Amino acid sequence: MVAWLLHHTTVPPLATSPYNLNTHITYKTQGVAQISELLKEAGGVINIEDLLPLFPDFVAIDRFKAAITAALEEYNMQIDQLKQEMHDATRVADALRKDLAMLDQRTATLDVAQPCAACGGALAAPPPPSAGCSGGSMPRFFLFPTGNAYHAACCVAKTLPLVSPQQAQRIRLLVKRLSLVPEGKEMAPDFQGQGSARVGDLRVQLQAEAGAADPLCSELLLPLLSRPFVGEDDDALTSWQV
Repeated sequence: MVAWLLHHTTVPPLATSPYNLNTHITYKTQGVAQISELLKEAGGVINIEDLLPLFPDFVAIDRFKAAITAALEEYNMQIDQLKQEMHDATRVADALRKDLAMLDQRTATLDVAQPCAACGGALAAPPPPSAGCSGGSMPRFFLFPTGNAYHAACCVAKTLPLVSPQQAQRIRLLVKRLSLVPEGKEMAPDFQGQGSARVGDLRVQLQAEAGAADPLCSELLLPLLSRPFVGEDDDALTSWQV
């Protein structure tokens, strides 16, 4: 019966228009018994829940009791599965929140004789002049979870080419402002139209802008994957021409 109806109907395929097909089947069959047989022949292609909205207001459902019960049990299983998935997602979110809270209080031991990951000099030694502004109230170094440690100026120099121009400009202003504040001062004076600010707050801003990710081992390096090894104006490009 199902094969004959699917072959002779002009209704769109079941996957795209199930209710149109069910309406067609309901009108073609004669009574509840034929619909029950049709559901058996469909083998799950047509479900009882697809046909329930098409029944009259008053109809005996004794013949469909098993199909309705099976549909309800399947829905209950799906609800239980969704509850378990929600429980698992909540548990993972709680674990992530705890981990993030622990990150704010995490400490590490740093040997000042350890070399800077950028310049190679000892962290206790001043950074090279090529690294840029240093001294004053600038942080002395940055230590990352990767184990890499940098002079603050060296970390900034490595980070600047990897961030957006707007972020790079903010980092340069913070570095210059902190380097001009004598060490030990708690307040930074007005600077380029910006009012006075606490040195501690400026250091926190610098850490967020330039010390949030390791410039040698982090997502900051992902944009480099799409950059050519040699620029168009690089002299090496000429030497590589065939």
